[in-house]
Amino acid sequence: MLFWVTRSFRNFRKRRGASLALILLMVLAALLGNSACFYFFEAQAHEGLTWVDAVWYSVVSISTIGYGDYFPQTTGGRLGAFFFIILVGLSAFSGMLGLLVDWMVEMSQRELMGLSNVPCRNHVILVNFPGESRVRQILEELRLDEGRLRRDVVIVSERIERLPFALDNVFFVHGSPLQEETFRRARLEQASVALVLCTDPADLTSDGVVASVVTMIEHLRPDIKTVAECLDERHRVLFESTNCDSIVYSNRVVNHLLVQESCQSGVACLVEKLTDQADGDSLFCTAVGQGPERDALTFACALLAQDLNVMGVTRDGVTHTRLKGLRLREGDEVLYVGARRYAWEEMAALGA
Repeated sequence: MLFWVTRSFRNFRKRRGASLALILLMVLAALLGNSACFYFFEAQAHEGLTWVDAVWYSVVSISTIGYGDYFPQTTGGRLGAFFFIILVGLSAFSGMLGLLVDWMVEMSQRELMGLSNVPCRNHVILVNFPGESRVRQILEELRLDEGRLRRDVVIVSERIERLPFALDNVFFVHGSPLQEETFRRARLEQASVALVLCTDPADLTSDGVVASVVTMIEHLRPDIKTVAECLDERHRVLFESTNCDSIVYSNRVVNHLLVQESCQSGVACLVEKLTDQADGDSLFCTAVGQGPERDALTFACALLAQDLNVMGVTRDGVTHTRLKGLRLREGDEVLYVGARRYAWEEMAALGA
């Protein structure tokens, strides 16, 4: 018998909706029952007692506050308080608080384990977790970017159970990046950028996973900007049908840098300085807005006088570093070194 009662109680607790409904019903019954008893039996003992006063007494009694402005003096009032307040009310009120605490703890655990929907908008989605040190470095660079100072970052991965660190504005979603439900919890429809990393820097086959993830993202949200990491340039064909906005061949970049540094000292330091947003001037990109075409070389010389060093112009996916004879037009992207990112209107005024 005891086993059956215990098991029935535990099963009932799992049905949170039914438990909450029953507890609220018990609290309401205790409030109304005690209010009626107090008003009926204590009306003569408390001159000017109203129904509102009786309800007020019941509320402060069940919540264990007990101001002492009202208390039962008759036998009927005391019996009513014993039954409706002590036996029913306090038990139901304690149960309600217990359910509230359980709900808060469960919500916190689900958030830590990446099982809940993230409360983000206009955020950056970082897919895959190739290592704590590398992810931390990427998060730091995102934080230093003035355009994303207050932008949230959502990390999506199925290889970790929870984040090994706790940072402000960084959220975690656990799940396969090849499933639509995972990106629903990551609020892909509200994101601005999706950055897809390799799963393992030592595994070249992870390029196939990255390409599949990009395909999934572009299928769910065609207008989002996607940046993908590819370890082996020979896998370029995997991304040809993905509509990926940018592909970074990380191994090739590192190899080029190593060779350049071996031949010409100082190249590595220059590249590191230009790509490190925490160290003074950095490399920025601004899209050319509406307006008449202008000579790129003349424009670059005018900006140089304003401490903006134009490094090149990107057009249709091709970066031009030789500016002579090139004319800037709407849609081009100007790559430059400066102290901050400039809007096109500001840049056009400086280069006029």
